[in-house]
Amino acid sequence: ILEDFRTEAPRARCLTEGWPEGSFQGPDLSYDGRRVLFAYCRHYAHVAGMQKVDKEALPEDAFYSLYEMDLDGANVRRLTRGRYDDFDARYLPGGPIVFLSTRKGRFLRCDAESAQATTRATLPDSYVRCGGDAVRPCAVFTLHTMELDGSDLRPISAFENFEWTPSVAGDGRVLYARWDYIDRFNGPFMSLWSTNPDGANPQLVYGNFTKAPQCVFEARSIPGSTKLVFTASAHHSITGGSLALLDRAQGTEGERPLARIS
Repeated sequence: ILEDFRTEAPRARCLTEGWPEGSFQGPDLSYDGRRVLFAYCRHYAHVAGMQKVDKEALPEDAFYSLYEMDLDGANVRRLTRGRYDDFDARYLPGGPIVFLSTRKGRFLRCDAESAQATTRATLPDSYVRCGGDAVRPCAVFTLHTMELDGSDLRPISAFENFEWTPSVAGDGRVLYARWDYIDRFNGPFMSLWSTNPDGANPQLVYGNFTKAPQCVFEARSIPGSTKLVFTASAHHSITGGSLALLDRAQGTEGERPLARIS
């Protein structure tokens, strides 16, 4: 936390002092401003060269799990367990959370039972078609939800490929990016979609046929407006790039609905 950031003497305060070395990802502040959701995985130097497809040979905490804690670092609760990556969690209005997870695995039909099966066993992942290997596999992750106590774990997407950067829109929908390259070129079609928090009514928001920007990531609602802001990113790159405004009233494809900010 950066305290007194508007003064001449800002101070950084670490909330995870004493945690084992690792990675923290995707913090999200609760609506009352008192708690934070985040993902954490522990660093193990020997894991780098191991074959990751044998998940049972890997430490469980080398996978991303979801945690919640107070903003003073107290009352840490681990919300997910198992050899799956759970990350990018966002508070939904009313209490549940939405997050990305590799728990879809190889299930062709995703439902509450398939999600619960991942809490009882280490099941195999599904992988991206066009890259990765046994040492650096790219496991597919999609949208899931659960209650804040970890119960009622379920997928809310049956999509077979990657989904990214969920956020909660001003009207309560979940915004997310989706790599929709079924039966077409894989480069530019990481478009913006929305769904109801229960997974109903998934629909395109922007960019199903637009080639630039290639990726519509990190979309956020603008308070007091129907417009969105997002990061215009590149395929096989980082989630960084120009910030752009999207006015969906001007259309769902091409340059007309966009205004480049940076």
